[in-house]
Formats: sequence, C-alpha cells, structure tokens
Amino acid sequence: GAAMPFRLTETPEREHSPAWSPDSRHIGFVQTSQTTCGLYIIPATGGAARQLFGCEPGMRYHVKWSQDGEWLALVEFGPARKPARITMLPVPDRKSRTSRAPLLLLRSW
Repeated sequence: GAAMPFRLTETPEREHSPAWSPDSRHIGFVQTSQTTCGLYIIPATGGAARQLFGCEPGMRYHVKWSQDGEWLALVEFGPARKPARITMLPVPDRKSRTSRAPLLLLRSW
C-alpha cells in the first residue's frame, strides 16, 4: 500500500539527525534552538518525545543506534580546534542493562 507521511513533532525547535532504531519502532533525533539542545527518542508511530540527554547549542550532532538497539551514540562535532566527542547512552525500557557501552563502529556519513 501507499504510505502516508505525517509529522511526529509539533515544536518550533529545529530537529535533525534522525536515526531509526534497529527494530524500526523508535526514532532518535537531536532537537535544537538558540538556547537549548537535546537528544530525544520518539515512537515511530507518533507520541511523546522523551529527552535522553542535554547537549550544547551551536554544535553539530549525529545520532547512531547500536545494532542491538540498547544504546544510542551522540556524536558531537565542534569548531575546528575542538575535538569530536562520542557519548553512549542506554535506551530506557530496554530488556538488558550493562555497565559498559559496547564498541560502536561508525561508518562515514
């Protein structure tokens, strides 16, 4: 059948770097404004977005899921002289919990 697009959020903030979870049930994304920034997840069928992590406005970000869907990586790119940073965050309501983040290999994008 034909898919009908619909808007997941209704906020005035800028949303970017969407990433589908491996099971296609959630989307991770970054939401920014002039003064705020956060990493969010939202059900792919709509609903309330949940903030997982605050970030720094004015930076560039990329979101990537682990293959098992248990972790989200937030890759932060700063000005040329500031090194990139990767923050690994456990996804709430997942079945397993570990104290260490898995090795996550990122392909170039």
